[in-house]
Amino acid sequence: MSIDHEEIVEKAMRKVIGDDLHGEEFYNMDMLEILKDYLLDYSKVVNNSKEEFSDVEKINNVNRYMKENVSLNKTYFDAMKQNLQIENSQLRYRTAFSAFFEKEAICVGFSEATRLLLEVNGIDTETHLAALPDTHYELETGQKRLKPFFHYLTVANYKSEDGKEHKVVLDPERQANRERKGEDFEEYMRKKVYIVEKNPDEFIENKVGKNGLGEQTSNIIDLDMKKIDEEYNLVTNLDDIQKDIKEV
Repeated sequence: MSIDHEEIVEKAMRKVIGDDLHGEEFYNMDMLEILKDYLLDYSKVVNNSKEEFSDVEKINNVNRYMKENVSLNKTYFDAMKQNLQIENSQLRYRTAFSAFFEKEAICVGFSEATRLLLEVNGIDTETHLAALPDTHYELETGQKRLKPFFHYLTVANYKSEDGKEHKVVLDPERQANRERKGEDFEEYMRKKVYIVEKNPDEFIENKVGKNGLGEQTSNIIDLDMKKIDEEYNLVTNLDDIQKDIKEV
């Protein structure tokens, strides 16, 4: 039976770019057409391959590709750290287009690109926000607080051969960063990342914000880190969602 690559790609783009945390507003028509052609070529490679891969292998392959081939855009990142105004032209770093064709993106672009590749591979995905502890502030003051801006993560859903459902949290940008520093990425994820279970409407409605960086965590999560640990109905530690981090 022939594979309808166009249907696969269009479905992936509608789902991922149409996600409230992403959005077509960061694209023009030319960018969308070029991105579609790129994903069509990718689909023909992975879905026509005679070699069969398990879902875990597919997830691992996509994560490795993103980790090794896409870098964090420094301009956007530095603006985030200094709370500077982002120029409209720089908003493209929020997209998969920038990740694939400029080989640079910020976390939202990493997530969008990772999800598109996984969806074309037949892996169901979600985007989740994460609130990250501000470790530098804690070292300086002895007090805990969250970093001011949310971080984007990809969640891949799959079933193992025994029929069990699994969730794997992917963050190739942070993983590359931690591995360059010789740090244990798994340990970093387990201890330092808090995933928002339900992406807050306040952020979705203001995901760019006045300076291109979105609504600040302090305006949405009015909790100190001690309460965050306790109130899992708001956020959950990574251990509660990620069961298979060693597998991928």
